[in-house]
Amino acid sequence: MKLQWHSIKHYSWLMKENPKRDEISGIYLWGFKSRNNRFIPYYGGKAWRLKWRLTDHISNILGVNYTIYDPEKIENEDFNREHSKYNAEDFAWKVKWIIDRNALKPYIDYMVDNFYFTYAEMTHNEFKEYADSAEKTLISECDLVGRGNSRCGRPHKPIDLGNLKEIIDEFPLSFSIV
Repeated sequence: MKLQWHSIKHYSWLMKENPKRDEISGIYLWGFKSRNNRFIPYYGGKAWRLKWRLTDHISNILGVNYTIYDPEKIENEDFNREHSKYNAEDFAWKVKWIIDRNALKPYIDYMVDNFYFTYAEMTHNEFKEYADSAEKTLISECDLVGRGNSRCGRPHKPIDLGNLKEIIDEFPLSFSIV
């Protein structure tokens, strides 16, 4: 299967009124816009309902359920969990950070304000057949293990990521809110 990716969008696109957006299924890649206007991939996944899943990611950033990064480390484009301000896997520190949430607020705000994504839409039948393989291919090809993704594996079906590289390289020219 060959995937066709949409232009990179800011998370605010998800909130625009359009019932079709509630039903889109497919593979997605989200990341951050750097000060140099580059798209920096962070996490790839699959979702039966993309709008719900992407807003869930934002909620998890706001709730300190994800690793929180210093913007300077994101700007470096070579960041991973070792460069985190707060590592979500360090559960012992979670209570401290929730209590002292203001210390993380600038980092959380940066991550949410610069949350951008792209997606390749799939019909529900395509999703059932190809989503697992497409997700694994995306995670592997974009080298996302060690950033947001902790799982990978071998795809069971061949997946061509199609125009993904071009979409990323064209950002912000391809950027679209609507």
